[in-house]
Amino acid sequence: YPLRRQRQMCIRDRFYIGEFFRGSFEGRGVMEYSDGSFYEGEWSDGIKEGEGIYTFPGGHEYTGEFENDVMNGFGKIKLMSGEIYEGDWKDGLADGNGKFTRKDGSRFIGKSENGARSGEGLIVWESGDTLMGNWEDGLMVEEATYVFADGTQMISFWENGELQNDLTYIDSQGNELFGSLELVSHITTQSDSKFLASASEKLPLVFYGFAMEFHAMQNYELAEKHLDLAYLIAVSYTHLRAHETEAD
Repeated sequence: YPLRRQRQMCIRDRFYIGEFFRGSFEGRGVMEYSDGSFYEGEWSDGIKEGEGIYTFPGGHEYTGEFENDVMNGFGKIKLMSGEIYEGDWKDGLADGNGKFTRKDGSRFIGKSENGARSGEGLIVWESGDTLMGNWEDGLMVEEATYVFADGTQMISFWENGELQNDLTYIDSQGNELFGSLELVSHITTQSDSKFLASASEKLPLVFYGFAMEFHAMQNYELAEKHLDLAYLIAVSYTHLRAHETEAD
């Protein structure tokens, strides 16, 4: 086997301590960069290759596999915000199967492509509620099913990340009630819809869940829009129930 030597070397804006072979980083070593980033792990022919730990300038930390000097294979990144992604990587981006966990404990389990959600995915909240949906280029598309911990469901439809008009609520007995985004957006104490009567208590949770997902994807405009809807429905639901009590 070729002899690897342990050396220390300062190269322009980098400082390396580790194994060398024929003038290149080879084996295990530590590299410190001038921007504050840091790599400790395996090297081959002068580049990161194999398993290692890379700390970004901002403090995010990736632990996993490298190929051709970038994150490739399986790895886990811990963000300074407390969020964690663990799964497949390709050319430095999340690509393949993985799990993204937010600091509130909720998590997305599914596929990514070029760093964006793509294909089927499942969101699980700490409450036990789940959302099964489809994504394309990071945007929700087609049918999405929100399942509450008690088994009731809300089915919605999406196009290019925009919630479409039709909504279906399935109660715990399996009865289907049909509503719409337009109906929800104009809910009043005079609303006599069976859909609203059955689903109003759950609807704020659905739209709050949508808002949190948009916020996680940094689409703050849609996050605020759905959060406003959640608040509108919650307040209107309270008024509806008060109105029913007065009527009794």
